[in-house]
Amino acid sequence: MTPRSDNNSIQQSQEKPGGPLQGLKVVEMAAIGPVPFTAMMLADMGADVVRIDRSKSKDESSPNAMDRGRQNLTLNLKKTGDLEQARRLIAQADVLLEGFRPGVMERLGLGPEPCMADNPRLIYGRMTGWGQQGPLAAAAGHDLNYIALSGALHAMADGETPPRPPLNLVGDYGGGGMLLLSGVLAALHERTKSSRGQVIDAAMSDGTALLMSLPYALYNSGRWTQLPGKNLLDGGAPFYQCYKCADGKFISIAPIEPQFYEELLLRCGVRADKENALLFEQMNQSSWPRMQEQLKHLFATHSRDQWCELLEGTDACFAPVLSMSEAPEHPHNRARETFVSLSGQSGKYQPAPAPRFSRTPSGCGASPTVTDIDAVMQRWSAELPSVRTLTSDTEANQAAALQQEVQYLKSRLEKLETTDSLTGLNNRRSFSERLRQEHARIQRGDRTACLLLANIDHFRHINEQYGHEMGDQVLVRFAEICNSVFRQYDVVCRWGDREFLILLPATDKHQAGAVADRLHQTLTDVSPDDDEQSMKLTVSIAIITMTADKDISALLRQLDDMLTEAKSAGRNVTVLD
Repeated sequence: MTPRSDNNSIQQSQEKPGGPLQGLKVVEMAAIGPVPFTAMMLADMGADVVRIDRSKSKDESSPNAMDRGRQNLTLNLKKTGDLEQARRLIAQADVLLEGFRPGVMERLGLGPEPCMADNPRLIYGRMTGWGQQGPLAAAAGHDLNYIALSGALHAMADGETPPRPPLNLVGDYGGGGMLLLSGVLAALHERTKSSRGQVIDAAMSDGTALLMSLPYALYNSGRWTQLPGKNLLDGGAPFYQCYKCADGKFISIAPIEPQFYEELLLRCGVRADKENALLFEQMNQSSWPRMQEQLKHLFATHSRDQWCELLEGTDACFAPVLSMSEAPEHPHNRARETFVSLSGQSGKYQPAPAPRFSRTPSGCGASPTVTDIDAVMQRWSAELPSVRTLTSDTEANQAAALQQEVQYLKSRLEKLETTDSLTGLNNRRSFSERLRQEHARIQRGDRTACLLLANIDHFRHINEQYGHEMGDQVLVRFAEICNSVFRQYDVVCRWGDREFLILLPATDKHQAGAVADRLHQTLTDVSPDDDEQSMKLTVSIAIITMTADKDISALLRQLDDMLTEAKSAGRNVTVLD
């Protein structure tokens, strides 16, 4: 595998990243678990996050990804002077995040009542295990306890051994940090209409129960049994399971839909004959234990890499089970830059910000730095006045609406500059910039890539016989098909009147050829079944591997010559270099 480069397109610098939340002021009360995760995501999306902590000492020899992107303010809240500084800061903030037990912030003098009296627009986010009220509200607990009480842990058991903790992803992060984040964003949206803040009571026990919506729906409809390990999604189904390979490593399969399950079996060389009849009884639950044994023996015949070569990228719903050292090096994760390098830590990676924003990209901020109250107050007061400075709710609502209209018009203008007005795909200008960036990566030796040029066959005939309006409809429909066929990280461009140029990052020509085959097949599937051949949509395709020794102009000239060759060969064909 090509050595990984530490140059990432994800923003990662000492400067505050941009992002959709740029200008948002957040105070984070230092805690463990879900609150730092929420604060990290807000910082990734551009918020200015200041964490109030009792201690200055931080071990910078091993940076924690969840600490990135904010500044630490050291305050002892049991000292009157420091407490007043905290209140001054919170009075200027948009959001406050705290994760103490119920009543702690009140005892410190920083409960919702005094803070929101100082700052009526404050979004006060409270993260606890059991919630602010209820019989268990004051009790200690951790992630494992919260998912146990919600029914989630029981649903994950196998019935033979004690339930195994699923890391702390479900309670702390899915039912905790993510829940608090969604609450903060919803409250911020509501504030644009009311100009008032509110308190968010985010409990991990509540959030975990919310994540169980589908299992409870299945249980209520009689499609989920209380017996652990006997259901479709809890390891009971042999086709939704992990299996050990010949090299001791593991793979995952999840072809729930019958067509995907059939593809898995056929690609594994399993034919629907008498000997294998049991395997094709997919939804016969009485056969699941024996089916699982057959699949267990099947997948033990080859190594994980051999199964990857056979199944990865197909519709078999397959993925290798990767370790944390392997995941950042997987080609898909590298292509999407799902992981970025830790600053100053060669060979160590952290998850990149997510989700991706088209206009206001998130970024990885630097490791925490220590600041002081005067520096923060000077920075926050120096920013442009927000809507809070207006004197009435009516004025605030009008200003918010005006700001939204300006942002909408700006986004429309930016979109017109980078997209084709008919199809909504990338235009030549935006595509050329992405192509230049990819070519630079290839010259550094970071990875391979291919270019695919598709030309709609007989397009002139469609225009002449059916009119330009029909021609436009064909172009729009073809663009929709491209969006469904090509991968999320591929870059699709309307290159000419009837030509579409696609950049396929981290792809060799054999993989690109498989993508072209899918495009041909999809066009065949959507074409009319009648004998009107003139309306059957086909394309001629040329594919070239991008190399460091050829500049972009030379690559495009060669690609154009290859497309001419494809059309001379009778159209509806693919030519590879």
